[in-house]
Amino acid sequence: MRVAIGGAGISGAYAYRCLAEQGIEADLFDKVKNVRCRLRPCAWGFAPSSEYEHLVSKFLEPGEYILEHFDSIVVNGVTVRSDMVTVDKPKLVHDLIGEGKVTREPLPTASYDRVIDATGIERAFLPPVVGPEFLVDCYQRRVRSEKRMPLSFTSSKYGYEWCFPVGGDEYHLGYGSLEEQVNGFSRLPKDGDGISTICACASKIRLTSPHYSTPLISEGKFVGIGESVGAVGPLAGDGNIYAMQCGEMLMASWDDLEGYQAKVLDTYDWMRKERKALEKLWAGKGLSLRDARTFLQHSKRVGMEISVAQVIDLFRRAF
Repeated sequence: MRVAIGGAGISGAYAYRCLAEQGIEADLFDKVKNVRCRLRPCAWGFAPSSEYEHLVSKFLEPGEYILEHFDSIVVNGVTVRSDMVTVDKPKLVHDLIGEGKVTREPLPTASYDRVIDATGIERAFLPPVVGPEFLVDCYQRRVRSEKRMPLSFTSSKYGYEWCFPVGGDEYHLGYGSLEEQVNGFSRLPKDGDGISTICACASKIRLTSPHYSTPLISEGKFVGIGESVGAVGPLAGDGNIYAMQCGEMLMASWDDLEGYQAKVLDTYDWMRKERKALEKLWAGKGLSLRDARTFLQHSKRVGMEISVAQVIDLFRRAF
């Protein structure tokens, strides 16, 4: 069987390594990315750290890529216990691919028996999503700061923003916007007063959720993983862990693609519920107690120790 992977980001690189460990050769294709770090984004949070370690330790030493480890996070002004690491993502992706070659040309799909779509927001090899897509504009920059800034996440009716310390005096700042007009939304620090930008870029994030991104497979040969099938938390925009988990699930159902799709939809059914909450925000409606419980479940899933009362207070502060 001839196998190709379209996309050499975290999901494509992890799937490539999974296949290689099983003795399955795959050709890796990707576009030239005209950004300094060659990835969007360059560094990001992985949570919980135990799942990051579980996934990466199958092939590499997880500690080699950890920039910082955190036991708390400031969410909408409230400090809660957390379990998160920031990771040198370009180095991790590079080492997952190892000696493999990334071809910077269009993928000739007719030449392959199976094509893994790891193209993220492009979803290049799967049919278009039926219904509304949630492709959120994302703006991010890496900065140096003379002052220490905490790991933080802030949400509002406009979207969400973050500050991730990535080692030394460097930070990854950014925000995802649900609205086109976002002037004045971001409360992240600007350049000046001890802060200087190293690099910056803009892209999009797919928050559609797998349930609304079907089909995840097509024509018996095309199969999506990671962000191409909406495996991103709609309310927080987190996707690195799920990108790698999709690779695991695909390998477990390599000869049963229908079973793979069913497994993804079942595993990430909570994303469907978060998508419903996102639709309410998009329509300018308030969130319910059920939505708060959905967020609470997600928080616990990523290692945050937060109570229902705190979640309700966070929503009150944000919206």
